[in-house]
Amino acid sequence: MSNYDIKTIVFDLGGVIFSSGTTLAIKKISNNFGVDYRKVYSLFIDKTNRLGYKLRAGIITMDEFLETSVKKLGLKKSDKEHIKNIWFNSYLPHYGMIDLLKKLNNGYRLVVFSGNVKDRIEFLDKRYNFMKYFDDSVFSFDFHHNKKEIEFYEELLKHLNCEPKQAILIDDDKETINFAQSVGINTITFYYPEKLFEDLKAFNVKIN
Repeated sequence: MSNYDIKTIVFDLGGVIFSSGTTLAIKKISNNFGVDYRKVYSLFIDKTNRLGYKLRAGIITMDEFLETSVKKLGLKKSDKEHIKNIWFNSYLPHYGMIDLLKKLNNGYRLVVFSGNVKDRIEFLDKRYNFMKYFDDSVFSFDFHHNKKEIEFYEELLKHLNCEPKQAILIDDDKETINFAQSVGINTITFYYPEKLFEDLKAFNVKIN
């Protein structure tokens, strides 16, 4: 791998920089409100034409998502804020990852590539102040696509500011890894921070 000349590093958020908060939130909401796990899952999951997809794609607002969710789950309107806060608070930074962004920021172009919710990004950035380390962002709510659609990766290519072979995408999802490879981007599958640090070094990425 000594021939790699990496210019841009692309990061997923949920599952890489942060824990997989949606998975945890679905369990918490199901347990706390005594509702069927499968019903909560069907609302929150990022699957084409589902409610969670429409929210992440910027087709509906957070309030519209919550309004529909409490109706479908048989909950009260006053539960909307609790559901939102359970969801957003279920995302916690993986150990050392925000510090890694800080170390890489001066030497590489950093891009966030995420199927995400605008309100959640604002919430997490206010709490952890991490977006300042990124040079650019490709969010599903800005481009109305998710990671199961090749158009989203074609959009990412426009934000690399380098050849695909000079970029690395880091994600914890195998399907995303496969899509990125199909458009010529190098990839690292995220398992845990310590392994990521070693994998980056294998691409000659310098972590200052």
